[in-house]
Amino acid sequence: MRHTGSTAFYNATGDLLALQQMGTWSNSRMPQHYAKVMSSQAKNAIRKLEEGTPLKLVADDSEDSKDS
Repeated sequence: MRHTGSTAFYNATGDLLALQQMGTWSNSRMPQHYAKVMSSQAKNAIRKLEEGTPLKLVADDSEDSKDS
């Protein structure tokens, strides 16, 4: 959960210092380790979840096609 929360916070605020303080980390390497910059597709999915918009799940048929 540290990665998810840190990533969401960092992508919403862009503030690593605040993230460091919230995580009570003594050095700046820890928030950089936990916070990852998300792709625009991931950001859009999180925005939709926050708005309550249902997400469309897409099945991965790659395994099925290998069996044919």
